Formats: sequence, C-alpha cells, structure tokens
Amino acid sequence: MFWKLVVLVLTIGGTCCGLLVLRQQEIDLLASETDLLREAKKIEQSLQMNRWELEQLTQDARFERWFRKQEIQLEPVDQVRPHEETHASAPDPLDDPSSDAIAFGREDDRRIGW
Repeated sequence: MFWKLVVLVLTIGGTCCGLLVLRQQEIDLLASETDLLREAKKIEQSLQMNRWELEQLTQDARFERWFRKQEIQLEPVDQVRPHEETHASAPDPLDDPSSDAIAFGREDDRRIGW
C-alpha cells in the first residue's frame, strides 16, 4: 500500500512538473513573439520614415535647385534615336521568304512529315 502511494505521488508530481515546464515554455514563446513583433513594428516605422525622407529628397524641384546651384546644364535624353534601330523596328527574319530561318523550318517540317 505504501509503495502504491509513493508511486502515485511521484506520478502526480512528475505530471505537474511536466505541465509547469510546458506552461513556462508557452509563456517564454509568447514573450519572445511579442518582442519580435515590437521590433518588427519599429523597423517598419523606420522604413516608413526612410521612404518619406527619400520621397522628400527626390523631388524634382529640389534636384533642379541643386543643379542650378552647381551650375550644371542638363539636356533631355532622346527616347528613340532615329539613327539606331530598336528591337521593335528591326526587320523580322521570318517575314522574308528567302530567309534561312524559314528554310530551316521547312526542312524540319518535311522530316516530321507535315
């Protein structure tokens, strides 16, 4: 009878200790999560302030004043230069019936049986 009581007390004590450990781990986890959320909020606020400052610093009027102060003359950049061909205005090799690309494609079609 005595040994049964000792085993019962040890089992209940061990279970209580285990539950207390799990509870403490949960409390620690919530505390660390709260700290991380606070840190993330501070970082987000800092990023927002940096975005605002960057927006203020990159306004065109501010750049123009700085350029005038430094006596820098800017010229507009041509978007499309007439003497250069862009990819969109380059001739398409598939439009030319004597093109090697079409001839190569036709040979492939004959081998496949089309």
